[in-house]
Amino acid sequence: MHNLFFCFVVFLSFMPPISVIRRHNALALFKEFAEAQIAAGVPPKGLEQTFAAQIQISPAVGVK
Repeated sequence: MHNLFFCFVVFLSFMPPISVIRRHNALALFKEFAEAQIAAGVPPKGLEQTFAAQIQISPAVGVK
């Protein structure tokens, strides 16, 4: 049992903080969103705010 706990602790020590994971996910989602919008002819200016409003996050998350 001790070895299992140790392995779990070692595994967790290599995981990035949840805030880093969330930011990475937001950036990946924004990339897909921006590509689709630009392909549809939407001007790129203001896409960050539109995206943030759609998924209900702050535009300050840094999806630029």
